[in-house]
Amino acid sequence: MLNESGLRLCSRDFECGPPLPTHGPLLVSKAGTRIVVGGDGQTEQRLLDGATLTELARFPSRNPSAVPCDGGMVFIKDRTVFVRPLGEPDRQFPFQGFDFHPEVRCINQNSVAGFESDKALDVANMNGTVLFRVPVQARWEMPGVLASASGNRFCFHEKGYTAWNSFVNFLDIDHGRPVNFESVSVMSTDSGAQVFELRWDPRPYMGTPVTPVLSPDGHEVAVIRHGILEVYQVP
Repeated sequence: MLNESGLRLCSRDFECGPPLPTHGPLLVSKAGTRIVVGGDGQTEQRLLDGATLTELARFPSRNPSAVPCDGGMVFIKDRTVFVRPLGEPDRQFPFQGFDFHPEVRCINQNSVAGFESDKALDVANMNGTVLFRVPVQARWEMPGVLASASGNRFCFHEKGYTAWNSFVNFLDIDHGRPVNFESVSVMSTDSGAQVFELRWDPRPYMGTPVTPVLSPDGHEVAVIRHGILEVYQVP
């Protein structure tokens, strides 16, 4: 947990250890073995051990951006994505990279998800071979791809709606635009098969869309719609 006092390791009952002073954002690998804090083009990033918060490495504030994986690391340098499996050299992946807000995630020990373009989300193995592609309708302000701790499912969040859109829609200036939607899809990590979809019109909610969360086994998803927290069972 990251708050104003720093980064803390907490139990499920929120019994927390002493804080480690650091900046956000916070990125955690699926099994929780590695943590990256800092970045967003503002502060240097620190790679930490997930069990002890021992510092393992540091990276500069801007280039590259680091994303933790249980079996290695992802680096985005000059908008190019590299994956570094443990004990192996870097491999370039066919993803678009964004230095300040990387949208690449390891979704299990063997797979990495990232955007090939504004039209497609790719899932590739650690060798860089694309396993399947997911069509994209609205990538704006995408919070990224989320996976269950088990690694068997991942969640894809699309939102063709922003805080600015909410103001414009309140005045009904862009009435009828087809992109005013928000959706959550849960998919199988192995096949890309969709097992759950929730789609809605977020108007006229004025808040910022919030990232959904998958349960550890991938059979529940928590979503905030119109400012209300909802939990859905996933088959």
